[in-house]
Amino acid sequence: MKTTILAAFAAIFVGFAAPVWAEAPKIPAGQAALASPRPPMWVIRDEDSTLYVFGTIHAMREGVTWMTPAIQERFDQSTDLWLEIADMDDTAKLQAVAMKYMFDPAGKLTERLTADEASDLGRRLQACGASTQQLSIMRKWAVGLFLVQCQFKAMGLNPEHGIDLTLLREARAAAKTIHGLETIEEQMDILAPDTPDEDLKTLRMTLSEIDKTPEIIDPLISAWLAGDIEAMEKPLVTRIADEDRDGYERMIVQRNRSWVPRIKAILDGEGTVFIAVGTAHLIGDDSVIALLDQAGISAKPIKTGS
Repeated sequence: MKTTILAAFAAIFVGFAAPVWAEAPKIPAGQAALASPRPPMWVIRDEDSTLYVFGTIHAMREGVTWMTPAIQERFDQSTDLWLEIADMDDTAKLQAVAMKYMFDPAGKLTERLTADEASDLGRRLQACGASTQQLSIMRKWAVGLFLVQCQFKAMGLNPEHGIDLTLLREARAAAKTIHGLETIEEQMDILAPDTPDEDLKTLRMTLSEIDKTPEIIDPLISAWLAGDIEAMEKPLVTRIADEDRDGYERMIVQRNRSWVPRIKAILDGEGTVFIAVGTAHLIGDDSVIALLDQAGISAKPIKTGS
């Protein structure tokens, strides 16, 4: 897993995004929102259905304005909301899946790490208010995720202000029907390393690349707010596909392929529906948008800014 840990786990994947946050800083100096944000959105229509497909970032700074009147209007028109995971804030389910995929009762966290790696891990965990002893029963990749989350917190990024959770809360308040393209466990089964070697590799890559996270993620967020698909494609798609094809296939392409038949089924229904998934799934040659096009379904970009 390379490229700043798959672009910092694709801007923190949806299912496991809350453990380290208390109070995160607000928008840092020089990082204020655009005067006219225009995040990426597409529309798919047939005779009796309209699907709005919105690209999200799973963690965001507090105070960033991204819900433009054009986005709000389409969201309000929709009777249903589809997210990657419908119950991403269900603490009981999160804890149950975490126990299955993120913990190792044998306590092998530092096993096979070099002395320098173990020291580096201890130093980084201490800066996050934790220790190798406290997290000893977590799998290595899960500790890597903890470190990425801690880095996000230091950058002022918080999943509680992320687009997915914001839309979920608004949909509940508006009594919309909420669906998931996958379950928490399905997502975790895809994302978690399968072998001890992959587990070790993921933590090592985290330790070696995590300091690069701001230089990747800050421009990515700026590009998302500007609706700049070209600027997002390189860190979210091209570099990942080039440098870690297996991780890209597992984390992005495999899921895209499983979602397309579900989106086609939604289109076969009727009414207006709002679909919101990570932007990494909507750009590039292997994206949901491209796969739909190959199936004869055209998704047209919408202007979301003023």
